[in-house]
Amino acid sequence: MNPTLLQALHEDHVRQSQLLDKIEIELRRFGDDHAGPDLELIALALEYCVDYPARYHHPAEDALYARMLEKLPESRETLVKALQDHEALATLTARFATALAEMIDGAPRYRALAAGERFINFFRQHMETEETDLFPSARDSLAAEDWDMIDAEIK
Repeated sequence: MNPTLLQALHEDHVRQSQLLDKIEIELRRFGDDHAGPDLELIALALEYCVDYPARYHHPAEDALYARMLEKLPESRETLVKALQDHEALATLTARFATALAEMIDGAPRYRALAAGERFINFFRQHMETEETDLFPSARDSLAAEDWDMIDAEIK
């Protein structure tokens, strides 16, 4: 077992969840005519949501899931969906960012709010599947040599 990789991925999820909480708080402020949402905070959060997962988090998960596909064919459907979710998250993040930019240019706020809610809900569901299904399965099923292969691939 490689508790280090799974722990790092879990800690990423904790931080990502906290970031999603902050974005959600800002989205609730869309109706506040006095203050409104902190668009700079949302933009920075979205930048992180694009950059960090693409560079570090998802490549590590992709290597883990590729190994799990070889070792756990019975989990194929869930694993393939998790891999596809990584692409979908990038798309939803881009749509949210576009909707925010369009709102700044005068588009109705409800579009940005709806895009943000879809992004947050999808992201949370994806992390939930990983935390409750995939990570425990990896912890219980992969051998030391599997973890060594995953480590070698992500380094």
